[in-house]
Amino acid sequence: MNPNAVWAAAVLPIVASTGILSDLVKTAGGDQVQVTCLATSTLDPHLYSGRNDYGSALNQAELLVQNGLAYENTWLPVLLTKANNPKIAAQGTGVFDASEGMTLLDPPKKEGARAWADLHPMGDPHYLMDPRNAVKVLRTLGVKLGELRPEQKAYFAVQSEKAARQLEAKIRGWQKRIKPLEGKSFVSYHPSLNYFGAWLGMRPEGVFESRPGFAPEPSFLRALTDQMKKKRVTYLWIEPWRPQASAKIVAQKSKARLRELSSDIQCEKEYVKSNQYSGFIEKNIDTLLRKFN
Repeated sequence: MNPNAVWAAAVLPIVASTGILSDLVKTAGGDQVQVTCLATSTLDPHLYSGRNDYGSALNQAELLVQNGLAYENTWLPVLLTKANNPKIAAQGTGVFDASEGMTLLDPPKKEGARAWADLHPMGDPHYLMDPRNAVKVLRTLGVKLGELRPEQKAYFAVQSEKAARQLEAKIRGWQKRIKPLEGKSFVSYHPSLNYFGAWLGMRPEGVFESRPGFAPEPSFLRALTDQMKKKRVTYLWIEPWRPQASAKIVAQKSKARLRELSSDIQCEKEYVKSNQYSGFIEKNIDTLLRKFN
C-alpha cells in the first residue's frame, strides 16, 4: 500500500466558515488537517450567497468550525441541510462554535432595543478582531481536534499551544506599538471593527451605516459629520469592500483620518496557508500608525 495514501486518509477533513477561522484551524492543526473555507466569494460573510459548490467537502467533513452568534445564519444552514452530514449538523459531534465562552462587547438586548438586532441578534459577532480572542480559539481548537483524533491528541496539543504562544508574543510586541492610539476615537462603517478598537484602547463614536446593509442617507451623513466635528473624532474606518466615495467626503469635512482596515482574511476554497492572522492584524496596525497625508 502507498504510505502516502494512508497519511492522506489520516488527515482530518474540516470546513470553516470564514477566512480568519480557516487560518486559525490550519495553524492549530498543522499538516494533520485539510481545511475548506466556505465564504470564498467575499470578505464580508454577511453578504455571502452560499451558492458555491461545496457538496463534497461538506459531505466528508468531520468538523465544522463556525463563528457563531448568528453570523452565518443567512447561508450556512442551507448548505448543511444539503450536505446531510450528521457529524456537522446542529448538535453534531463535529461542530465547533468559536464564540463559546467569549465575552461580548455588545451582548444581546431585548427585542426592539436597537437598530442592529436584525443583523446581530445575539450580540456583536466580530470578536476575532481582538487577537486575545484568537489565542483562546487556537487553544480550544487544539482540544477539539484531539477529541476527534485521539491518536493525534498529543500532536494537536503541542501544535495549537505553540501557535497560541507565538500569537501571544506578537500581542506583547503590538501592545508597545499601539500606545499612541490609546484614548483616540473612531467611527467605523460597520460595527465589525469595534473589538479591534477596544483592544487598541480606542473609543467608538458611532457607525457610518444608518441601517445595516444600506447606504446611509444624506441627512444621516450630515448629522454624523457634525457629530464627528464636535467630538473631534480621530479616525473614520472603512473596509475595502464598502462604498468609498461618501466616506471620503465625510472624512474630509470632519477632518478625520480615513483608514482602510480589513475585518477578515481572504478566504480560498482549499485553505493551505497558515499563520496569516498575525500579518492581517499587523497590517491594520501599520495602517493606523501611518502618518496622515
